[in-house]
Amino acid sequence: MLTLGRLEDPSFTLKTAIITTPYPGANAEQVEQEVTERLESAIQQLPAVDYVRSRSRPGISEVEVEIKRAYPSRNMPQLWDELRRKIGDAQASLPRAPALPWSTTTSATSTVSTTQSPRRN
Repeated sequence: MLTLGRLEDPSFTLKTAIITTPYPGANAEQVEQEVTERLESAIQQLPAVDYVRSRSRPGISEVEVEIKRAYPSRNMPQLWDELRRKIGDAQASLPRAPALPWSTTTSATSTVSTTQSPRRN
């Protein structure tokens, strides 16, 4: 009988990013209109995005981004860079009060977090 070897820890690629933006003092509706919708709009311009899901709560916006399966693992670092640039571009349209968005992206077996300091007036 012929058997195939197994990898103990097979590699796989998760193509999900979560963008979290604190907006202290804002109610859920303000967070949705002034932060979440603006970030969603910018992110959805990327052709590699499969879907965007979000949640707005008092004081915080969370946007989940899933990259299309058609994009191979080797392209993920470039796609995450493009996503970070889109988020950076969208920052100009955010109100002055929120801290800058930060994202956590997961690709292959590593997790990369990008955190930025709150915006100063």
